[in-house]
Amino acid sequence: EKGQNERRQRVSKYARSVQKVPQKDKKYHKKNLPELKDYLRWNNQIMAGTKDFVLFKVIDGELHGRLGLCPLCQGDLKFNDGDYDTVHCRGRYDEDIGQLVKCPYSVPRLDDKCPRKHFYLEEPTEEEKEEMKKEREEERGEGEGATKYANNPIAKELLDKADSMKLDLESNEGKKKAALDFVELVDGKVDLPTNRNAKMEIGRLIMSIQDKSPKEIMMAIFEKYGFAEVKEEKAAAKEAAAEAACANPKNAPLIMAFQECAKYYFKESNRNAASSYMKAIATLTDLEEEVTAENAMSFSKGKTKLPGIGKGTAEKMKEFCERGTFEKLEEKRAAHA
Repeated sequence: EKGQNERRQRVSKYARSVQKVPQKDKKYHKKNLPELKDYLRWNNQIMAGTKDFVLFKVIDGELHGRLGLCPLCQGDLKFNDGDYDTVHCRGRYDEDIGQLVKCPYSVPRLDDKCPRKHFYLEEPTEEEKEEMKKEREEERGEGEGATKYANNPIAKELLDKADSMKLDLESNEGKKKAALDFVELVDGKVDLPTNRNAKMEIGRLIMSIQDKSPKEIMMAIFEKYGFAEVKEEKAAAKEAAAEAACANPKNAPLIMAFQECAKYYFKESNRNAASSYMKAIATLTDLEEEVTAENAMSFSKGKTKLPGIGKGTAEKMKEFCERGTFEKLEEKRAAHA
């Protein structure tokens, strides 16, 4: 109880200290907890906490903007009760594995790298809510923002061509021809797998929905593989965000490779291996020195050893610097393809 009282006093003191206009304190302190949480709800912010902690988050939002998404994993950012100077990532729920995947990202609250957006002081209009939702989906690569059929000229062109296709899915020759026709249509435009037989993949997809129209089959191809151009744009945007989040932007590709490998381990329910990668990511994100093939091993031993970097991790770092990938990552990519 004593600890709780001290924490409340710290929050109250901090909440008062960040207010620039005396009237703000009076305005917010008159509101009850549900009313304060409304501000966080309007801005898609995490609402948990005592009245003082929620009050702090509202005042911080008004002064500096609502918290955006994590630049590393696109999860929600949050404050931890008792740590009011740092913003942390709460992780991101992965539907494929049915669990929250933790992320080590954190950033000082007032740092320029902390993602901030407009903070609404009254309930947004339906148009504003829709705009926030669309912006969030596009950052995460979800919903309409991931495919953009209506606004994507490539999608429109392919759908128009599919609409005029005549398919014969009764005979084996007709099935083979349909698969080949779709592959030739989307080649270079849809992100087809390069490590497998694309014609066979498309053939299987067609047979699983052979009662659908050619246009519906084309849309299913979009949903399964996505657009090559969109994927490249998303990858570039994600790398730029990762670079902005790192103390040394040149370490961003290595961190992203470790993130990818960690995700595969989470999918396999191997939390120990995944956690090892996440610890390394946390260390590398804050590392100001560039990791190179020459210095990678030094981070695993002696006076230059870093937290979460053991010999095996350092070897992967060195291999990545030399090849742009590492064997374990390629092994996991193949297993999860």
